[in-house]
Amino acid sequence: MKNLILLLLFSLITVGSCQDRSTEKVNQYVSLYTNYVDSIIKLPIKDAAHNWVKIQDRYQKLKINLDGALQDIENKKRIKKRIDTFSSLFKDYRIEVLVESDKLNLESAKILLARSLFGKQYKNKRQSFNWVNNKNIATVYDTFYENVKLNESNYLKQDWDEIKLLHMALESRRKTIEELYTVTIDSKNTIKEVNMKFATLSSFTKIKFKKEIIISKKK
Repeated sequence: MKNLILLLLFSLITVGSCQDRSTEKVNQYVSLYTNYVDSIIKLPIKDAAHNWVKIQDRYQKLKINLDGALQDIENKKRIKKRIDTFSSLFKDYRIEVLVESDKLNLESAKILLARSLFGKQYKNKRQSFNWVNNKNIATVYDTFYENVKLNESNYLKQDWDEIKLLHMALESRRKTIEELYTVTIDSKNTIKEVNMKFATLSSFTKIKFKKEIIISKKK
């Protein structure tokens, strides 16, 4: 009987010791998880958007480790509540980051489109034409139209919307240049011819997209 009591006591001590070690392990994982989430949600949204793949990957690894450790303890209600709070904070922050990522991706696509029309001299700042001057302006207009004409069949409506905005920005730059500097007659004639051709091409494109809308509605 005495031996049985000792065995039961030893078993209880062992179980309690295991639970203590498991709880300590969980607390370590909780600290790692909550500290990480807390550090991430304090980052500026744009910075997080640029590094989101790495952030998300690290988050997933910490969460998997934490969920695994939770399986080894019995009284997890209080710990689970704390974890859920930080998980909710991360999810809310993630939504903001994904919205910002979409904006950045759209902005990048628009810059790539502009570079395909104007070349590498087009900088990262959208619709900026400060690099255009009275010496190269005619070439810039000509290059713009030739590239638009070359790829017109590949453009979607949103591409054309951006192309027209780029043309408007280029026109604004032209007016500034003509006010401040001397532009040769040949350059002015080239620009005038390009603008006429671009206006014609834009009109045809507008009709094409209208027809596509009508056809899609009929379907």
